[in-house]
Amino acid sequence: MKTPSLLIATLCLFLNYGFAHDANKAFFKIEQKEDVVVVEAEFPWSIRSSLLIAFPDLELSRKQEDYDVALFDYLNNHLIITNGLERLPLLSVNKTVSQGHSHQANYILTFKGASFNKITNSIMCNLTREQTNYHELLLQTKSVEYITTNTATSFEIHLEEKNNKKALSFYYLVGIIALLLGFVWFYFTRKKASMHTSAS
Repeated sequence: MKTPSLLIATLCLFLNYGFAHDANKAFFKIEQKEDVVVVEAEFPWSIRSSLLIAFPDLELSRKQEDYDVALFDYLNNHLIITNGLERLPLLSVNKTVSQGHSHQANYILTFKGASFNKITNSIMCNLTREQTNYHELLLQTKSVEYITTNTATSFEIHLEEKNNKKALSFYYLVGIIALLLGFVWFYFTRKKASMHTSAS
């Protein structure tokens, strides 16, 4: 009786810890840093399956270098950051220490570019129809969240909205000050005119 109980306990432990991180969800934290865009990517364990679908020959390889090259090419093809018609080139993909579940994989992706306004992310969409990619964009004073799926793989970012609001606020302030100065000038002009009339 001990053996079946042990097997059940082991199975439960595997289910709880082996699949705690959803296989169809990936997370991306994106930030503009001077002339580069830095993406902190968190992939589930199933990213390898997605790579094997894209590069079947990878299954026969024992070299880490082959895996790294395949991963770079895969990310370069499926995570596209653009600024207008210009595509930002992917400079590097570096693995980092996993922060959280042991079956996830964390990477830092660096793109060359001083600004961007559109992201296309179809990573792991070749693996399942339920794939969901979560994005957190770190802007100057706030963060904005976007989601891509199999049916909606891209989104546009209107980073200029914040600057436009600042510009409008500035123009409103200038307008109010100009209006107040106009009232002051009108008041003193009329007062001066009244004094001349009284003196006459």
